[in-house]
Amino acid sequence: MADNDLTIHPASIFDNPTDRRVEFRGEVDGETRDYGVTYSVLEALTGSIPDRPAMAFGAVQDAVARAALAALARADAEDVIVVSERDLDQSGTSAITPNTDRAVSEAEAHPS
Repeated sequence: MADNDLTIHPASIFDNPTDRRVEFRGEVDGETRDYGVTYSVLEALTGSIPDRPAMAFGAVQDAVARAALAALARADAEDVIVVSERDLDQSGTSAITPNTDRAVSEAEAHPS
């Protein structure tokens, strides 16, 4: 199942601050499942702690979908497939480090 595409249902995306994750429904091979992506994954992908996690999710949705496939392969029997930082490594999705992001921003602000 991990070799297929995950289609995220945009209307299902919502912030779950109690569990510190953004939850959504996604479909793989015609099967719809519930997923959650932890705030720490959103932070790893964006380089900062998101003030509005559901909005941050939209900016990194493709990377989350790839990581969600890795999470599905790992935890297929779970009711909610939770995407963690471990799944970023498994999916080949790289995280943005804050220092790298800051260096790029400074270089753009002060070109040589």
